[in-house]
Amino acid sequence: MSKEVKNKIKIIFTIQLISFLSFGQCKFEINEFDKFTKTTNVVTKMEVLHKDFNSAISFNFCKSDSSAFIKVGVNLTGQVYSIYKGDKLMIMCSDSIITLTSSESKVVSGFTYIKYFITQEQLQIIKTMNITDIRLYLIDSFIDKKIELKRAEKILELSKCI
Repeated sequence: MSKEVKNKIKIIFTIQLISFLSFGQCKFEINEFDKFTKTTNVVTKMEVLHKDFNSAISFNFCKSDSSAFIKVGVNLTGQVYSIYKGDKLMIMCSDSIITLTSSESKVVSGFTYIKYFITQEQLQIIKTMNITDIRLYLIDSFIDKKIELKRAEKILELSKCI
């Protein structure tokens, strides 16, 4: 085998290894091309961002062609709450604060799921820095939650999948 062929094999192997390491942690609910609409749809598995004895908040990262959004699942046990289109989600990553606006919400089995569109610039911040705190606005109040480092690291990895 010539030296040139060996070098090409090494390069291909290195690229495959980097791809495997980069995307090896990605777990998807949906990762498909829709032949009818000609769009690529990606939805990561849900990851719990915060959980305690009376609440749970989870994140999915989603992408449909060039539009990216975060789907947030909220369950506040024993509390009545409303989230409407236009309510805010604030995410603190180190010194950066990202403000997202909800576009829709729906209730499924006790969880409220809210969709927040995110720009590529905002997504880049989330892909590079751990989330430290979030503030989720409800119709008449808000919920502040501090994010544990291990959960923030999982969200950071998940964000890199889209």
